[in-house]
Parts: sequence; structure tokens; C-alpha cells
Amino acid sequence: MRLWIDTLIALLVTAVLGIVLTSGSDRADQAVRVVATADAAAQMQATARYQAIMSEAEEALAGLEPRRLPKLARHIDPAWFGDDRPINRLLADADRPWVDVAPAGDTAEHPPDPVLIHDDQAQFWFNPTTGVVRARVPMRATDAQTLELYEQANRVDLHALPAGLGPDRQPVAMVLPGDLEVTRASPTRPELVADALPGE
Repeated sequence: MRLWIDTLIALLVTAVLGIVLTSGSDRADQAVRVVATADAAAQMQATARYQAIMSEAEEALAGLEPRRLPKLARHIDPAWFGDDRPINRLLADADRPWVDVAPAGDTAEHPPDPVLIHDDQAQFWFNPTTGVVRARVPMRATDAQTLELYEQANRVDLHALPAGLGPDRQPVAMVLPGDLEVTRASPTRPELVADALPGE
């Protein structure tokens, strides 16, 4: 009987140790994915601004009058990144759209829908007016945990996540030049796709 009890205790201790070690490993993996996502958003933002500056330089070399500020593209072209396109490592769904954009004239620093709750939401949100790129995040058990994840994934400090998706801030599907590859907006609003056409 004593041997059976000792064996049971040993199994319980082993199980508890396994849970503790797995939990620590999961936390470390989550931290790595958060940093990778934050780096991806920062890379996309820097690249969009770099492309705007290079476009401005090309216009200056062509003798065109320079603008006060470089005009950002209405899209983020995957070709800018070659075979190493930045992705949101917090997401398990590889089929999710890559980027959608803020509508023309939106000057906000954060998307109106930063938390992923449906399949049409893109991994990232780009505001061509301000040049800001933000990573969307999956929902956590509490609002505080979701806010903390969003802050870490975007390296920002907020008091609360944006609440409500007004029609004037509806994200727009990104339309790329050339082959006009389209990503789904979040949520799909086909009547707004024309707003994202390049050269606007």
C-alpha cells in the first residue's frame, strides 16, 4: 500500500513539474512572438516612410516642386520586403488578410478595431495619412490583458483600447498597384474599396 501511495505522489509531483515547465515555456514563446510582431509593425512603418522619402527624392531629381512633407503611399507593397514579408506572429490563422488601411483623412494613431474578433480583420492596420502601422491582437481573458498585449505588440502606452467602429473610421481594403491585388477590409465593405486606389 505504501509503495502505491509513494508512486502516486511521485506521479503527481512529475505532473505538477511538467505543468510548471510547460507554462514557463509558453510564456517565453509568447514573449518572443510579441517582440517579433512589434518588430514587424515597426519595420512596415519605417519602410512606408522610407518609400515616401525616396519617391520625393525621385520627383526632386525630375525637377518637380518638393512638397512640405513626403506623401505616403495609400498601400504597403509586399514587394518592398522581398521574400521576408513581415507578419503578425500573435495569430494562428495564416489565411487572414495582411494589411488594411484607414480611410482618407483619418488622422488617428490606432485602428478603431484593434482586437481581432472576426476573420475579415487584417493582421495589420496602416494609416496613410500619418504613416502609422499597428498590429492587431487576439482577445485575451480580460480587457486589461488584451490592452497589455496591444501595448506590447505596438510599443505604445494607452489608457484604454479604442471603443466602437464608426462609419467614418471604417478600415478599407488595401488595393495594390499593377495587378490590383485586394485584401479584405475589416469588416468587408466593398463600396469603400475605391477609396484605397493608389495615386489618390
